[in-house]
Amino acid sequence: MLPPLARAIGRNLSFRIQVSSFESICLLVEAGVGIGIIPRSSALRHARTMKLQIVSLTDEWARRETKVVNRARTPLPKLAQALIRHLANFNVEERLL
Repeated sequence: MLPPLARAIGRNLSFRIQVSSFESICLLVEAGVGIGIIPRSSALRHARTMKLQIVSLTDEWARRETKVVNRARTPLPKLAQALIRHLANFNVEERLL
């Protein structure tokens, strides 16, 4: 089954290698097997100990929508409410890299 964004733009996404962790992807990239697309936080973490070059993706298809969920009809602790307020006001343009 195609990912929704690939289907929406009429493109096919074909995988040649699938691994079970971001670390495995980075190890393959470091070994020269190819490229990988992983979350920025994982790329930064692994680039500390591996020879990796990080390139930010700017195309529209690379944008992701994130949701915060919690149990229905259960009040959130004040700390969780503050975290959600912070995340809701996070400016994507202020991210590093």
